[in-house]
Amino acid sequence: MNLNGVLISVLSWFAILPAAILCIAPMRNKLKKGLKVTLVRLLSLLLVLIPVAVILESTILPGYNSLLPLVALITFVVYHKSLTVPLCKSLSVYLVVFTYMSFMSNFANGFDATIHPNSFLDNFSLEGAIFQAIVTTLFSIAAYYPLRRFGGFLVDRFDIDRIWYLTLPVMSIFLAYNLIIAPKKYETIHVNDAFLFYWLSLILLLVLLTLYCIAFYFIILDMMSASEARERNRILEMQESAYLSQQRYLNESAKVRHDFKHVIGTLNTLIVGEDYESAKEYIKNYLASLPANETIMFCHNSPVNALLNYYYHMAKDADIDTAWEISLPEDTGISDLDLCNILGNIIENAILACKTIPTEERFIDLTLRFEEEGTIYIVTTNSFDGKVLMDKGEYRSTKAQGAGIGLRSIKETAAKYGGSVRFSHTEDEFNTDVILPKSI
Repeated sequence: MNLNGVLISVLSWFAILPAAILCIAPMRNKLKKGLKVTLVRLLSLLLVLIPVAVILESTILPGYNSLLPLVALITFVVYHKSLTVPLCKSLSVYLVVFTYMSFMSNFANGFDATIHPNSFLDNFSLEGAIFQAIVTTLFSIAAYYPLRRFGGFLVDRFDIDRIWYLTLPVMSIFLAYNLIIAPKKYETIHVNDAFLFYWLSLILLLVLLTLYCIAFYFIILDMMSASEARERNRILEMQESAYLSQQRYLNESAKVRHDFKHVIGTLNTLIVGEDYESAKEYIKNYLASLPANETIMFCHNSPVNALLNYYYHMAKDADIDTAWEISLPEDTGISDLDLCNILGNIIENAILACKTIPTEERFIDLTLRFEEEGTIYIVTTNSFDGKVLMDKGEYRSTKAQGAGIGLRSIKETAAKYGGSVRFSHTEDEFNTDVILPKSI
């Protein structure tokens, strides 16, 4: 391969560099080693792989991007290992970027076929390679912000794996079409209306792919909004339940206060008649009939107080010993919905874990403390059967068909406020430590 051929090969492989940047864009908050370190590692890998691919294609494996599948596989493995997300997210983002780049490649093929109608794909021209580098760069500049903002939002906030996996067959169809339609001999697309069909189909499918991505975003947004609405309704139901319980207590207490003069009169009659045993029995029965206040004032934050009451009574019904120390003001600087989401997931998981062991061993210790500087500390210890599932250092759900979404939700919500979460366990205890720093 002469110098011209080497230059064509290098420019043809150039698309991988902006593609790598696009793959990183929605994952900025999910990098194991930070943005700079990750970019340096990926770009260093590509700066090694691309020259090797160029050399191999010029000597052993001649052909236009014949090593692309192998290079794509290697870069994906390194890409996924650099992230803290499950496979479904990394594969989905990678395949979306790869599919869009396949459109850019076919645009370059169409351009090359226009200026060299009697050539073929394996003899890709320098003009075509330059055009591909330009169109790939322009697309990457245009796509970076949407991927970073909207794609990043989905990656950070949406955690239903099966929905992410649904994107894979759709992307595969678009990708397969681009691989099939790529003209091996340029003269074939100049027959009849094939040239017009080639360009119209590429543009139409590119528009359809973009519309699909936009629709996917808004569908997920609606799903998340519906989920948040259900969570708000659940908190409102807890607050309503606490309110009705308190209202019943107030009504019964009012009746007791109204009837108290009759109680005093009866006791006076029994004591004057020196019927002390009857007076004792009457007092005993009276005390037993007094209404019990089921609503406990854990804190001054109404939504959190309602949630704590809800799970406190649930724990009591399950014969779980509770030692809860709560110190929380009305205004915490953190969304009540997010705070209730964290607490609800922690306590619900603890209750479910306690139900797997004998009643005499069940307990949940919870400390919820608001410090003067505005930081919230949540420390929980609960008994459990000692069985855990770990996947790459992450706790997974032990429930049937569970995926550890509750634990992941706790982490995602805390991360939104720059907080931290640590899970740990011993032989018979599970520990959760959450720190939510002062909201800025």
